[in-house]
Amino acid sequence: LCLEKRVFYRLISGLHSSINIHLCAEFLLDEGWGRTMWGPNILEFRRRFDTAETKGEGIRRLKNLYFLYLIELRALYKVAPYFERAIVNLYTGNTQEDGETKELLLQIFNEIKGFPMHFDEKSMFAGHKMEAKTLKEEFRLHFKNISRIMDCVGCSKCRLWGKLQVSLLLLCFAYL
Repeated sequence: LCLEKRVFYRLISGLHSSINIHLCAEFLLDEGWGRTMWGPNILEFRRRFDTAETKGEGIRRLKNLYFLYLIELRALYKVAPYFERAIVNLYTGNTQEDGETKELLLQIFNEIKGFPMHFDEKSMFAGHKMEAKTLKEEFRLHFKNISRIMDCVGCSKCRLWGKLQVSLLLLCFAYL
C-alpha cells in the first residue's frame, strides 16, 4: 500500500480504538428499575486490547491510537492561529464562560506548541500532481463518509466523540 493508504487505515484503527476506550471508561455496568450504574469496565477493556485476548492485535491498536493522537495534535496546531486572534470569540451560551473557555483553549494550544513531535503531513500526497490530487480527494471523501456513518451510531457519546475526531482529521488534511 502507498503511504497515504497506510496512514488512512492506521487512522481508522486509531479512531476505533479511541471510541472503544471511551466506551470502556464509561460502561453501563448495571441497569434496573429506574437506576443505572456507569463506570469503567476493565474486563471489556482487556477483551478489546489485551495481547492474549486479541492475538497480539491490542498493541497495534494502541499504537494506532497514539498515531491518531499525533495527527489530531497537528490539526489543533494548524487551527490555533485562527482562535488566537483577539477578534475571535467563543459562544457557549453563557457570557462568563465564553472568556474562560477561550482561555482554556489557548492554554491547550500553548501546550501543543511545546510538543515537538507533531505528524508531518508534507510527505503525503507528494507524488504526481494529478494522482496526488485524486488521492487527496478520495481521502477527504472517505472521511466525510465516515462522518455520515457516525450519524447512525446509537450512542450519543460515541457519535459525538467519533464525529469530533473525524472532523479533526478532515481539518488536518484540508490544507495540504
